[in-house]
Amino acid sequence: MAEPTANDAAAVVGTGLSRIAAGQATLANSDVNAQQPAIAYDPVTKQAFYATAPVPVKRLFASPLELKGPYVRGSVRGIDFGWTTTHRALDYQVALDEPVLAMGDGAVVFAGYQSKKLGLVNVEFARSDAKGNILAQNGDVLAPTSDVGTGGIALFILHSGDFEGYRTEYYNLGSISVSATAPANVVVEGQTIGKTGGTGGPSGFSTKQPHLSLQISFTSGTISTLVAPTSIAPNAWPGHQDSTSGTGLSNSVVMAPSAAFGAQVAASFATNMLMSSDRGTSLQNQGTTDLKQSQARAATYVQQTANARLGTLYAATDAFKAQPNTSVTGPMVFDFERGVWLINGVDQGPL
Repeated sequence: MAEPTANDAAAVVGTGLSRIAAGQATLANSDVNAQQPAIAYDPVTKQAFYATAPVPVKRLFASPLELKGPYVRGSVRGIDFGWTTTHRALDYQVALDEPVLAMGDGAVVFAGYQSKKLGLVNVEFARSDAKGNILAQNGDVLAPTSDVGTGGIALFILHSGDFEGYRTEYYNLGSISVSATAPANVVVEGQTIGKTGGTGGPSGFSTKQPHLSLQISFTSGTISTLVAPTSIAPNAWPGHQDSTSGTGLSNSVVMAPSAAFGAQVAASFATNMLMSSDRGTSLQNQGTTDLKQSQARAATYVQQTANARLGTLYAATDAFKAQPNTSVTGPMVFDFERGVWLINGVDQGPL
């Protein structure tokens, strides 16, 4: 399979895909999520996560499903269950055998299924039969339904371009139609990557209430941290604040700032300093087990923060370039503490 070209991309995107409405575009192209959020930690599930995008995004991801059928809600698709303290995903309402679409450009980094015994198992072009058994491309049974975990057939895409560093994870599929082997693993936004199915869930297989379960993670080296998908994935969850609609984003998402970009960066820097101080204080009077857990969380935080800082710097660079009559007369340094650019040591003012 050859790598997709620009013409291929135009062909597969086509029409009927989710493109965010005018209200959403205005917000997504402003400084949405410019202030770096802190990593949260759930002591029950023992998962670290971001409540919103850790690195600014220019727009929402494209829809993972086509805008047609009974589950369309305006310019987005409906979900029947969303991000909660015990459910770190979006469950989209689907019909069986619907095309599942890549939400952005990137590379397939995992394709296979979730096993109860072995965890994630790579299987090229995995699919299920009518009984929920996992089949290889040649039709051989690789795993019985009894060994299929809640994720079922799954596929991960590590994104580039507008969503550099983000990974979308698609679960409960019926089949996978793209390869996870380079260079054939390159996909483009809107490309069909598989079809919906009934794999996974509590019983390992069910076609009575099929759904597509979506998770989004932010990656930094070997560390991957969940991100609440409601902040960057289009969806409709009637009666709930944390869903998007055709007119704009929900009020539970970090929205356009009331301060200049530089002021936000400075506020973010101060917040991180306070968090570091609080973390140091909290380490006092803890036992060995608690200390090890705190150290592990701190290590994750440091790596993710460094990557998020780089994203903030890129955003600040874009904001500087966008200013009218911009001219650079010497070496530039970004002062994170004050949120300003310095040229030859001279403050260039807030962005």
